Amino acid sequence: MTENFITPPSSLDEALALLLVLREEEFSELSQVTSGPHSFSLSSSQLKELQTKIASTTDYLPVLLGALSFVYDRTTKLRDAGKSVGDIVKQLVDELDLDKITLDQKDLLRKRLEVVLKQNPAYARFRKIRGLQDGFLPNAIGFRSMVDLRPDFGEGDALSYQGLLKVIQFRVRTDSDNPELKEFVFQLSEEALEELNKAVARARDKLAALRREGRLSNQFIELK
Repeated sequence: MTENFITPPSSLDEALALLLVLREEEFSELSQVTSGPHSFSLSSSQLKELQTKIASTTDYLPVLLGALSFVYDRTTKLRDAGKSVGDIVKQLVDELDLDKITLDQKDLLRKRLEVVLKQNPAYARFRKIRGLQDGFLPNAIGFRSMVDLRPDFGEGDALSYQGLLKVIQFRVRTDSDNPELKEFVFQLSEEALEELNKAVARARDKLAALRREGRLSNQFIELK
């Protein structure tokens, strides 16, 4: 196996085999993070931080985490049915198409999978709370803006430059699986932008008011 990938992993087998590329200290970093509450569902900042510590497979780390998340879900269901993690991992490795790796590498893969796929109650709790937070509606996950300068060339056949109009375009990305709800793009005037700023400020004020309420101060659940 090599660290100099040209094409990305295209199957579950290839994605999980990325575990073999990791040096011991890199695998230690991975297992430490995946044993935490966020486990395989890292935020963008957490993912970037982990990528700085795992140079062997930085570009394909999201692929590896996605594969581990899929297998972890299957492991949980089989564990609930009475199977041990060791037996599940042995079955998994036997099912994978791993003809290109040695027996020693297969044994190492089995050991590493047993470490990262062990039961993680904190992760189960995190996923439940995040599910409650996400609800059934699309959640905004990304924002971008662009300022256009649109020239006015006057009326009629004779063009005459009159000046520039400032127009703000705003894009909101969501986590929806529905292509029609995945992205919203609209434009704003400066007056509308000011109204948006006021609405955001008011939302912050409402949250601050709730936090100041003594009867509620110890009831808030924060996703960290």
